[in-house]
Amino acid sequence: MASKKPKTPKILRDAQRSAKDLGLTKENAKVFATCAAGLGLFGTMVTTVDELLLKNLATSEEQYRSFTRQFYGSSLGKVVGFGATLTAIGFVQEMAINQKYLAKGARRKARAAAIGFTGASLLSRLPHAQIGQRFNYLASGSLTAAVNPTGNDAVMLNQANL
Repeated sequence: MASKKPKTPKILRDAQRSAKDLGLTKENAKVFATCAAGLGLFGTMVTTVDELLLKNLATSEEQYRSFTRQFYGSSLGKVVGFGATLTAIGFVQEMAINQKYLAKGARRKARAAAIGFTGASLLSRLPHAQIGQRFNYLASGSLTAAVNPTGNDAVMLNQANL
């Protein structure tokens, strides 16, 4: 006679069910670990630039702050940040594909989403030719304010955002 498998107590079954309902699954843990690795790579890249380039060029704390403001606040710094973000997202995508969380066929869609996300972030922050301001007006749904950032629609949007 085969022995019966012991019955799991109701409280444990309820706890397992609620953990699954919260999204605490092995698959989601892999995704979380992949995203954390991508963020870690991005942080490492930014820290490397900061430590190796900016701190070594500066002769004083005040000069370091000035370099930091000039680099991260400039269009060049924002474009470098855009590249670093795309690199980190690409790393995460490759890990997700290797772990078979994303299908290889989804690579183009994932890359397009990454470029869209980081591109929108970059465009909203660029000061050159009022690109950032125009993009924010466009994101607010006002094509006329984006085309003419000094027009009436832009003034109304600026007053509404105060």
